[in-house]
Amino acid sequence: MDEVTTILVAGFVSELKLKLDRVYKLCSHPAESGNYHELILASVLSNFLTKRFSVKTGFIYPSKYSSHSDNHSGQIDIMIIDENVANAYIFKEGDFAIVRAEAVVVVIEVKTRNINGKNLKNALGKLNKVKTLNDITEIRSILFVYEDLCITKKSLNIYGNKDVFNQTAPDLLVNLDNPHCYIKHYGGQKIAYDVVELVDENYKETGQLAIMIELIMYYCSHNSYGEYLGTRNNERFKVIKTIEL
Repeated sequence: MDEVTTILVAGFVSELKLKLDRVYKLCSHPAESGNYHELILASVLSNFLTKRFSVKTGFIYPSKYSSHSDNHSGQIDIMIIDENVANAYIFKEGDFAIVRAEAVVVVIEVKTRNINGKNLKNALGKLNKVKTLNDITEIRSILFVYEDLCITKKSLNIYGNKDVFNQTAPDLLVNLDNPHCYIKHYGGQKIAYDVVELVDENYKETGQLAIMIELIMYYCSHNSYGEYLGTRNNERFKVIKTIEL
């Protein structure tokens, strides 16, 4: 990113971290703080993205060309929708929407606590299902967790059919109490996650949020099949290790 964009992202990231921390300390109930975390993240993204993209919560129905035309997603915490797509909405009321898959660029599942084991499987399952709904372009998926996310090869290989998971695995895993992010990439026939941290003094303890914002910007400007290729060639990104599935 250029210097102006770096300063802009740093400001949004600092604002986001302060608000998330404030809610976390004031709300002891995980469900309540989780709901507010969704609202805060959605609000910051709405202010950051251009008017072409809107931020909603709701459900996703398959694209008209999908082989899964009789199916739809569970409720998605945050959907980033391309308003330029004709007939994107099946239903819309305020910040709630039911949309066609071809209009969805990014989905984010937000979790606060207790995201291991069964809860991790359910969260990944919801994101995995979304990726089967569009045969035209790829819907990017992000798992955003406030704390207690432990990612290992074992925790990612929780599905019996690994070939299916490889095709639909989330693109980005973010843990707010850990400076590292997990970014998916393809190594030959296999899926792997680079464990990445941001080497940039502008962010200090908010590097994982900056990576998420930067990737969302990239996804919104490159809405097609493929992966984010800048991770290993970006001097600001440091790959700590790689987890191969």
